[in-house]
Amino acid sequence: MAQWLSDLRVCLIFLTRLPIAMPDATPPALAASARAFGLAGAIIGALAALVYGTAQALALPAGVAVAVMLAATALATGALHEDGLADCADGFGGGQARESRLAIMRDSRIGSYGVIALILAFFIRWSALTHIAGTAGGWPLAAVVIAAAALSRAAMVVALWALPAARADGRSAEAGRPGRSTLAQAAGAAFIVFVAVLWPVAAFSAMATMALAGLAAGLAVMALSRRLIGGQTGDVCGAVQAVAEVAMVAAAAAIIA
Repeated sequence: MAQWLSDLRVCLIFLTRLPIAMPDATPPALAASARAFGLAGAIIGALAALVYGTAQALALPAGVAVAVMLAATALATGALHEDGLADCADGFGGGQARESRLAIMRDSRIGSYGVIALILAFFIRWSALTHIAGTAGGWPLAAVVIAAAALSRAAMVVALWALPAARADGRSAEAGRPGRSTLAQAAGAAFIVFVAVLWPVAAFSAMATMALAGLAAGLAVMALSRRLIGGQTGDVCGAVQAVAEVAMVAAAAAIIA
C-alpha cells in the first residue's frame, strides 16, 4: 500500500499542477510508477466532479457548470493532454516526413490543425456532458467524468508499453518503458475504478461500450503515430488520453443519458 501511495504521488506530480511534494529525493523513473496513472486520473475526475457540483450549488446552468468544470480540469492538469493533442494534430497534419512531423510537434507554436483539434475536443466533451447532466443528472455525470478520466490515463501506459520512443530525448524517452506487470496493474486498477463508479448508474452493456470506444480511439491514435513517426512521444501519450476520453464521454452521452 505504501508503494502504491508513493507511485500515486509521482503520477499526480507528473499529470497535474497540484501542490504535491516528491516522495523521494531521487524520484523513480515514471515507468516504474505508471501503474497508478488510472488512480491519478480518478482523483482528477473526482476534483472535476466536485467543481461541477459546486457550480450547480451556485445555481449555474448545466452548460455553464460543465464549462467551468472543463476549465478547472485544464488548470489542474496544466492542459498537459490538450497540449499533446494539439501538437500531434499539427505534426501529423502538417508534416510531410517523419523528421518534419517531429519538429512541428516540438514547436511551441500552435497551428490550424491544433486549434481545430482543441475546439472539437472541448466542444464534444462539453456537449456530451451537458447532455448527460440535463437528461440523467449530476451523479451520472460525475460517474462518467471519473470513469473516463481513470481509464483514459491508463491508456497512456498502453502507449508507453506498446510503442517505442520516436526520439531519443523527450519526456517519453525519459519516462522509460513500463513492463508487462506495470501495464497489467495499471489496466486492472483503472478498470476497477471504471466499473465501481459506473455500476450504480450504467448497465454492463453501457460500460462495455464506453470502454470499447475509448480503447478503439486510443489504439487509432497509436496506430497513426506508429505509421507517421515510428513510435510515441509525450505528445502522443497526451493525445491518446485526450482522444480516448472524448470517445468515452461521447459514447456515454449516447447510451447512459
